[in-house]
Amino acid sequence: MAADAERGPCSLGLAPFGHVLDLFDRAARHLLAISAAFDFAADGLPENMRYVGPLLDSSDWTRPWTAPWPDGSDRPRALVSFSTTDQKQTDALQRTVNAIGRIEMHGVATTGPALEAAKLHAPNNVTLLPSAPHDAVMKEVSLVVTHGGHGTVSRALWHGLPLLVMPMGRDQDDIALRVEFHGAGLTLPPTASETEIAAALNRLIGEPHFRVAARRLGDSIASEINAAHLVGEMEEIVESHQDGLSDCKTHRGVARD
Repeated sequence: MAADAERGPCSLGLAPFGHVLDLFDRAARHLLAISAAFDFAADGLPENMRYVGPLLDSSDWTRPWTAPWPDGSDRPRALVSFSTTDQKQTDALQRTVNAIGRIEMHGVATTGPALEAAKLHAPNNVTLLPSAPHDAVMKEVSLVVTHGGHGTVSRALWHGLPLLVMPMGRDQDDIALRVEFHGAGLTLPPTASETEIAAALNRLIGEPHFRVAARRLGDSIASEINAAHLVGEMEEIVESHQDGLSDCKTHRGVARD
């Protein structure tokens, strides 16, 4: 027992935790993969927590696409993208597509791997696709309708696009609250009627303050991504770990001056 005590913190033995949440204090870093500008401001954060901005890697299963709207059309355009997993979104997607059909705009809706496009009916001004590269699509649209997945919302804001969020579970209500708090979009329940969805789309098109707020957030997100905070934090973790190993070796007599 005495020998174990003399080995100190460099031994494999770890002090017991009083509570499972104490694990958060032990980690060298907790990396928050969300934009600090998009998140609610905290009164304070533990010293080991860092914002690194959203991780917006492109999906490797999306297919190339060709813009479906007529050349020279000045109609606004919407991207509709709900979950890539099954969240019982078929009816909500159909009502959203129908709502776009009632508005002077163009739309493209990606069904993802969870739905079959053949089960949906699209009006003439909406194109249904199994998938599409969202970065390419978002460069050409005016707004995004989504279930509120963090990746889709962050990517839309990065492109300066206002959002209609229809949360269906998980963390999506929390994401929707942040969108509305920052004035970058509107929220509706997934049970919203076609009339309600059409009204929200018209507001996002006709009221420029939504786009201004989305663009402001997008600029902040772009700055965070360009700063490569994740890389810097990982390098610091590795460096501090190497220093710790060196100290342990010195303590054990492996390395001495």
